[in-house]
Amino acid sequence: MTSQPISQEPSPAVERTAFSHRTVYLGLVISLGLAFFAALHIYQRYVRYVPVALTHIPENALWAAHLDVEQAVVYEPFREHVLQMIEAGRDNPEPRVKHLERLTTLELGIDTREVAFAILPGDAWIFVLAGHFRRDGVVRGAQKLLADEGVEAEVREDPERLVLESGRSFGVSPDGTLMIASNEATLLGSLSPSEGTSLSGDAALEIRAAAPGSSALTGFQDFEFRVEKGSRFPFEVNGHLGPDSELSRRAAATGLSWASTLAGQGLLPLRVLPASAYSVDSAKFELSGKGQLSRTEFNSIVAWLSGVIQQRALFAPAVPAAPRVPPPLPFRAGSAEEGAQ
Repeated sequence: MTSQPISQEPSPAVERTAFSHRTVYLGLVISLGLAFFAALHIYQRYVRYVPVALTHIPENALWAAHLDVEQAVVYEPFREHVLQMIEAGRDNPEPRVKHLERLTTLELGIDTREVAFAILPGDAWIFVLAGHFRRDGVVRGAQKLLADEGVEAEVREDPERLVLESGRSFGVSPDGTLMIASNEATLLGSLSPSEGTSLSGDAALEIRAAAPGSSALTGFQDFEFRVEKGSRFPFEVNGHLGPDSELSRRAAATGLSWASTLAGQGLLPLRVLPASAYSVDSAKFELSGKGQLSRTEFNSIVAWLSGVIQQRALFAPAVPAAPRVPPPLPFRAGSAEEGAQ
């Protein structure tokens, strides 16, 4: 039997599509470009934030406060006190923050970057939340939220706003800032950005009362309290009473010490500052101090501020609850008490 050699024929060559270097580079450039613009959109929408809250606080504010929520160390006090303040007086089993999110997709607990509040002449006030907020559908959603709680409110146009029977009004500015005001005129005057107050906006927490007439609220001709950004909460407080201020006359008339008189001022954060944080020069009628706050002390000041907003203005229940803060602390001996001698 003769064996036959097995012929091995070469396999047909597989044709491959060749791409030029130019095509490959072009595809790479397009892919990188798309990735860049996607990352830029995410940064612009969710990361980068330009502060705007204070541009909606009128220049004639008698008393103004600003809280920067971007720092992680500030977020927890904000969530615990400011967001809980919004729930005050709620007549619905669902939390307002969750209810609003369901109606408008606004996530106040995630997208808020700034909180501001101001007291204006004529007992007017304005409360501001600024952050990464949408503008469309928010006013209608707020109306539905109030309706679900049995509160009637009218939507008015140009600009779109919500007006309650009490006169309180809610609106969204062109830059997405949420605002609640004591009356419609105050809201309309604040929707467009302006120069704002004398607050700088570069601190973690800032409170200032310096406009003419503000002494009727605080007893000070001018008062400023700042907590700088940082995990150690460095702060500074300064104020000028003036010999003819109402607070000076009250201390003289009642015979109370400066310590007791100042600690009783509801619009001053002095009651929740450490005992050695400040002193009063009774000859110059000036208050000053600086130092560092503990995390607990800073939390107490945010709680006090939330209590001021709640009791002074918008989210007050039928019987206003006292802010959850420690009792007044005594002054350092030999400083403020000298003013009573």
